[in-house]
Amino acid sequence: MPIGDVEGLKKLLLLPDADVNEKDDEHGETAVSWAAEYGYDETFDLLLQHSADIRIRDNYDGTPLSWAARNGHTVIVKRLLEKGANAPEPKDQTNRTPLSLAAQEGHCDIMKLLFDYHSEIDSMDSSRQTPLFFAAKNGHKNAVKLLIDKTANANLMDANGQTPLFVAAEAGQRSILSFLLTSQDLDPDTKNEQGRTPLSLAAGNGHESVAEFLLSDDPRTKVSAGRAVFVDSRDNTGRSSLLWAAGNGRLSVVHLLVYKGANYNAKTDDGSKILDFVDEAIDTAQQKIEEEGEDKISALLEIKLFFNELHPKLQKELQKETDYADRGYSAIIMHCLKDKMRIKPLERYHITTMLEGGPIRKAKSSKGSSCIWFHLPANNTLMAKLYEGNNNSEEDNVILESDNWTLLQHHAPEGMPHARYMNPTCKILPLR
Repeated sequence: MPIGDVEGLKKLLLLPDADVNEKDDEHGETAVSWAAEYGYDETFDLLLQHSADIRIRDNYDGTPLSWAARNGHTVIVKRLLEKGANAPEPKDQTNRTPLSLAAQEGHCDIMKLLFDYHSEIDSMDSSRQTPLFFAAKNGHKNAVKLLIDKTANANLMDANGQTPLFVAAEAGQRSILSFLLTSQDLDPDTKNEQGRTPLSLAAGNGHESVAEFLLSDDPRTKVSAGRAVFVDSRDNTGRSSLLWAAGNGRLSVVHLLVYKGANYNAKTDDGSKILDFVDEAIDTAQQKIEEEGEDKISALLEIKLFFNELHPKLQKELQKETDYADRGYSAIIMHCLKDKMRIKPLERYHITTMLEGGPIRKAKSSKGSSCIWFHLPANNTLMAKLYEGNNNSEEDNVILESDNWTLLQHHAPEGMPHARYMNPTCKILPLR
């Protein structure tokens, strides 16, 4: 008999051997559990009239309140709460409360009802995740706002040493990330127990918009002393965000991180380089072609091609420029096609040519160019000369206007010596 067949159910309940709390064989659910799960209000009311147990648990320790809260059946949740189904607050076999389940699905009306009946706002499940984790992970911004308004703790860590900020980044929830950074005093460059940052998790999972936001000039992404999120931060194994993105076949994120100046020559603690991760991923994907899919293999091959083209040309030219004293303060100007990120050395310019604005205009005239790469020696004297000599036009001032230029060109955290970041020095400058 269909669970919503009220008339048929009435007849069954009149039978002498009718058991309103009988459980099914597969899930251990009773009729009232099914009615709560699927939102059959009339059926639910009828079962309650026949003394159905509202706290009865199924094989997964789920209760009628758990199911109704998860599936958004507000009327049934209200009736259950009025009858005391939340005292004490039930938890399923993963220790999730009805509030966690409602937050997971973004059911704000039900969350408000549960707050009225004293649901614990920071109750932790078996993984030490609170309702805020579930709302953040699934992108339910209104639920996140409601929890924060009710003083949910955004700094609590789960079993992996991650806060809701991490799970939002890992799941690609940019708006949640932005809200948490706006409303809470959080460090966007913090690390979990594996040493990974929100950027690392977003990059590894291919969430380009989150990575772009974290690396932007947005004030919300600034950490202590105004320092920006460090693009080359390494985890406990020495693996950077770029190495995670490349090894997972995240082509667009690889392009973004290189565009933002990530060090593609970085090695892990065991000496693994970026192409080592790409080759390993290609082998794995080819062995699991049905599971991984051809698209991932194509992305990995594209990443390999990209770095095979980039490495020899770029590194060779950069090494020529390391001894700046013998080359008259020369530098390399490169241009980048935004769609495919093809990077090629144009030519080397003497500092006097740079001050005249020649290479700037040439880079701008390159068809399809959306940015230029400036590679300069790590020498403050050179930078001072560039600042002093750059008095030609407003157009040229675009290149050197940032007060943080000398610091940021080597991606160094505040106070770090520049020489540590010489292989290669790199800074991308947007054209306006």
